[in-house]
Amino acid sequence: MLKTRLYETGESLHMRTWPGINRLLRHQCPDILSLVDLILTLPASTADCERGFSQMKLVKSDWRSRLSTTNLCDLLVVQLSSPSIEDFDPNPAVQLWHQDSIRSRRPDFMEGKKKTEECASDTSESDSDE
Repeated sequence: MLKTRLYETGESLHMRTWPGINRLLRHQCPDILSLVDLILTLPASTADCERGFSQMKLVKSDWRSRLSTTNLCDLLVVQLSSPSIEDFDPNPAVQLWHQDSIRSRRPDFMEGKKKTEECASDTSESDSDE
C-alpha cells in the first residue's frame, strides 16, 4: 500500500525526504512508517560500541578494578565526550576561572557586620534615653 501511494504521488519535491513522506502518508499507513522509523534508528555499524568497550578497557585497568558502576560510567562519559588533547582549547576555561577570581568572594561580609554594629549602638542609645 505504501509503495502504491508513493508512486501515485509522483516525484514532487516534498516527497523526496523522509519527513515529507511521513507527513503526507502517516494517516494512510501508520504501521509501516513507524516500523521504517524504528529501522532508521539502528546504527549502521558497531564502531561506537566497540570504541566504548576499548575505552572501558583503558579506564578500568588492573589498578582500577574496584571502580563502582557510577564512577566508571562518569569516567567513560568524560573520556568519550571530551575532545582530544590536540583539539582542546583551554582559553575559555582559563578566562572563566580568571573572571571568578576577580570578584570578591564575600562582598557583603563587612557591610553586614557594620550594619549589625550600627543596630546595636542604636538600640543601646535608645535604651539609655528611656
